[in-house]
Amino acid sequence: MKLSKKKLDVPELNHRSSWLKKLLYLIIIAAIIYGIFHYGFIKKNCERDEECFSESAKTCWPTKLINVKNGNYYDYAIKGKRGEDCLIYVKLDKIAPGTPIDMKGQFEGKDMHCRVPLAELETTDFKELKGFMQYCHGELKEAIYEQIITKMYGLVIQNLDEIIEAGTEAIS
Repeated sequence: MKLSKKKLDVPELNHRSSWLKKLLYLIIIAAIIYGIFHYGFIKKNCERDEECFSESAKTCWPTKLINVKNGNYYDYAIKGKRGEDCLIYVKLDKIAPGTPIDMKGQFEGKDMHCRVPLAELETTDFKELKGFMQYCHGELKEAIYEQIITKMYGLVIQNLDEIIEAGTEAIS
């Protein structure tokens, strides 16, 4: 007696597994695309449009901007969100023509990395470095502060006689 082997044909089960595979692939592709944009692998390029950059900055959307201020060329890049912060990169690519050589060496090519709290994005002015400098670190920030200290020192020395006179009057 021979037992015949029957092939179980369950088209309904095959159809479901095919549908689930397609859904799984779709979810994986959507997650990859989201990750690419969210983590900044593909950035929106605002070129020189500061308004475009400011709008993207409010939501911490990865974006690039070339900003020219007083003849200085800055590269700005929003890298994306990390935890409760928005990562922003700023580099002074080229300093204005006619700038003294010592300042050119001090600033040109320097950069800084910033971690601006997401809660601060709405009120942060990205058009001016001073609007978010307190959240940054790097050679560019150090060079800016070094320049500020040098100017303050010059003002103190220049007005030292007046400062001493005011001090002696206060204790007299």
